[in-house]
This record gives sequence, C-alpha cells and structure tokens, in this order.
Amino acid sequence: MTVTDPLNLTGSKLGNYRLRKVLGRGNMGVVYLATDEALLRPTAVKVVAQDVRGETFELPAEGFLARALCHEIDHLDGILFIDRVDKVTRDRLKRQIKREGFREQPALSGAFRL
Repeated sequence: MTVTDPLNLTGSKLGNYRLRKVLGRGNMGVVYLATDEALLRPTAVKVVAQDVRGETFELPAEGFLARALCHEIDHLDGILFIDRVDKVTRDRLKRQIKREGFREQPALSGAFRL
C-alpha cells in the first residue's frame, strides 16, 4: 500500500498559482515551485548575470520584481506584451489598432514631451 504524502500539494491550485513541484522541506513547511497561471509566469526567479567587470552574480526575485525581470527577459527574446495577452484580448487589440491606428494614452502623453 502506498501512503500519500499529505504535505505534497504538487499539481494543486491556490488562487492563480499552480504548485509545480516541491523545492524543499523544513520544520516550517514545504517550498514549491509555483506558476501564476493568469500571467503564465513563475512566482519567483533567480537571474544569474555578469556585472561590468564580468563577475558573475545572482539576483533572486519574487512577486512583482520576478514579473518585471521576466518581462524584460521577454524583450531580449523578442516577446512583446501583446504576445502574452489572451487570444480574445489580443485579437480585439489588433482590430482596434488596424481600425484606429496606434495612439498614445492621454495619461502618458505629457511624459513624452519633457
């Protein structure tokens, strides 16, 4: 008989987050790799990069900073915001741009005239 681990919630969904796999366990609980299914992005990342001297460093990030880093890495990979939007919204935006052209948002227009 196989005993199911009650602390292994892999595959479960908590809000927008899907628990992908167990990363570690400790006295205080279990750490999971999770993905925000609404944004299709990980909830935490670790970027390994080089500084101006060529020295390698790590930048761990979670939450909003993780999202921002993923967004910037998408740009390096040629992926734009509209590529991440759901199909219905993307098609609506494409039709609108084709019909009306691309317009500055009024709230931001002043920022471009500094």
